[in-house]
Amino acid sequence: MPDSEIPDGITREDVLEAISALKAHSVDRHFFESERYDVIHEGERFAPRAVIGVAARRIAGRILEPKDFSGGIRSRCYTILRRLGFTVELKSEMVEILPSIPESPTLRETRRCRFANRT
Repeated sequence: MPDSEIPDGITREDVLEAISALKAHSVDRHFFESERYDVIHEGERFAPRAVIGVAARRIAGRILEPKDFSGGIRSRCYTILRRLGFTVELKSEMVEILPSIPESPTLRETRRCRFANRT
């Protein structure tokens, strides 16, 4: 899936509005729950792709769908969220199984991003 569908110019305010809309269930979204990571905002967890999909509507003129862009810790979706100051964190059930898995460079990067974005 290309990340090119995510428009440039998504702002922190766009993301906050998307989170608000997702909390209120006021948008028709086509995203499932995230598998491994969540955006943490005010103690609540949100699927990163759903957040960016809704946040893009001001610029794109529509809510992006899952087929429009990819997710994952190195994706443009996650990069935008971290750049705007949001914490993208492993789900707690993933943290519980990780000690049994040898640490990879991707996992080290994930942990570094998780702690670097805390305010």
